[in-house]
Amino acid sequence: VNFDFIKSGTSVDELAGRAGWWALSSEDWSNRLHLLLSLIPTAVLTLVAFYLSIMLWRYGTESSMVVHSSICNPWFYPFFGTLAMGVGQFF
Repeated sequence: VNFDFIKSGTSVDELAGRAGWWALSSEDWSNRLHLLLSLIPTAVLTLVAFYLSIMLWRYGTESSMVVHSSICNPWFYPFFGTLAMGVGQFF
């Protein structure tokens, strides 16, 4: 995502959709702020997805129509997708 908040002479747009949080450690200082601002929306999405998947798991464990006795119940499956999304955004 490029909102053009920071004008710079470098070609940062080449990394759009191809760089994750790991790229912040290897980029030079002029591109870090632009890359950080482009990664913030995905970080917010990942945090909200983690929260919602944990709340959905708690609903399935404690108060759904069919309460499962184990913590390994079908309501825990969205957490694996959220975990895969978070790992994918890291690299």
